[in-house]
Amino acid sequence: MSSKWKSASLRVFICVNSLQDMHIQEQQLKLLLQQLRIKAKSVMVPWDHDVAQMKEGTQANANIAEFPKTFVSAVNEMIRRNSSDTAVTFLNLPVPPSPSLNRSEEYMDALRTLTADLPPTLLVCGLSSVISTGL
Repeated sequence: MSSKWKSASLRVFICVNSLQDMHIQEQQLKLLLQQLRIKAKSVMVPWDHDVAQMKEGTQANANIAEFPKTFVSAVNEMIRRNSSDTAVTFLNLPVPPSPSLNRSEEYMDALRTLTADLPPTLLVCGLSSVISTGL
């Protein structure tokens, strides 16, 4: 391991909608990190205000190109508030729209808005959510 990264710490952020959910999700995240033997600090980020920026009727699983720009900007601001001293930020890469929808420009604009003025950021795409806790 590089000596520069030896003293680095890992923080895993999870966005929560309510205080009640916060404690449950924090325990689930801590348990998962423990099972995966990942030494990290879990940080709960309330984002009720950010969710309020989303238009009524917008599906939570909608493509990022369909989200209002105010919502994507609010998410960007929330990330910036919590990553001012971060060496690198990892974000889930939102699924691109189907080519038949002709929304690639909106998708790229949304990604630019999402990552604007962030510290170095890696957008990570996984093909599945399979996690193995056994070797």
